[in-house]
Amino acid sequence: MQNFNDLKKWLKNGVSEDPLMLHGTSIETIFELADTSRLPSGIAEVHEGRVLEDTRDHLYFTPVTSKFKGRKYDELGWIDKDRCIEKTKDYAERVGRTGYLASKFKCQTEEFYTILNSWSCEFLSWKEIQTELRKRGFELSLRQIGAIDSNARKRKGVIVEPKKSILELPHKVAEDDYSAISAECPNGLDKRYVKGIELLGPTEVKLIQRFLDGKLRYEGFRTEFH
Repeated sequence: MQNFNDLKKWLKNGVSEDPLMLHGTSIETIFELADTSRLPSGIAEVHEGRVLEDTRDHLYFTPVTSKFKGRKYDELGWIDKDRCIEKTKDYAERVGRTGYLASKFKCQTEEFYTILNSWSCEFLSWKEIQTELRKRGFELSLRQIGAIDSNARKRKGVIVEPKKSILELPHKVAEDDYSAISAECPNGLDKRYVKGIELLGPTEVKLIQRFLDGKLRYEGFRTEFH
């Protein structure tokens, strides 16, 4: 891990009292940030070969809208610091579950990732999940799927706070979410834009400690399609 000291600094900083905007993500992307110096950008959501949403060249952030007054972002509405944190936590929990599932099943295609994301959002029944997993070579009973689901629910995700210098990057109100700002970073967000990281659950705390202690080696789950 090449960014050991940076990771410790970001964790110590946490989320500041005066954030500009926040990003919700999974512990898996924090491992990638520590290993590669870049926080991964998004993933295309694909269903039956059709792209539903493509975020491979950017990341979404929930803004504290008072910070953007007079910056042509009137359509954002009003989001104060507390609402910004609340929205980011909700998103981080969903992404945290998906990150666990993607790592668990060594996910290697956007379409499979989309299925796992639907699982984490409870859009699919366990029976439907069983069918989708079987298509991809995983023979699991409903009891086994339930146990994996239980572990996924322990994930609460992570909040990343960027530095104000992130506004150097091309950014705009997200086309499909008027309460979010989209920052362009096709190769991932460089570590120089990261200010702080807050872990949202005890599972994330335990995993990051094992990672820092050298007891957990993260091998990634998006290398084939990211």
